[in-house]
Amino acid sequence: MNQHFHNEKYNAMQYLYNAMTDTVKRHKDIVKTQSAAIQSINNQIQRHSETEDMHAPTNTTAVLCSVVAGSGNRKASGVQRLKTNKENGMQSGMWADLF
Repeated sequence: MNQHFHNEKYNAMQYLYNAMTDTVKRHKDIVKTQSAAIQSINNQIQRHSETEDMHAPTNTTAVLCSVVAGSGNRKASGVQRLKTNKENGMQSGMWADLF
């Protein structure tokens, strides 16, 4: 009877150990998946911020754009307007009538 008790105790402990090992493995898999997802999002954010930096207008670009657009406090005055292809007599192709 004493041996039977030890076998049941051993079996219960083995069952508990296996259950805990499975739980730890599942949690490791979850953390691994979440870590990969976080890294992917981090890479997307990094690429986006690099793209934003690349397309962000510098002060010089912003001033030039406002001059060309005739807006802001630096309007183009005395700057000759560029002639269109049609005005230059360079008519060619199907789009020539539009310009």
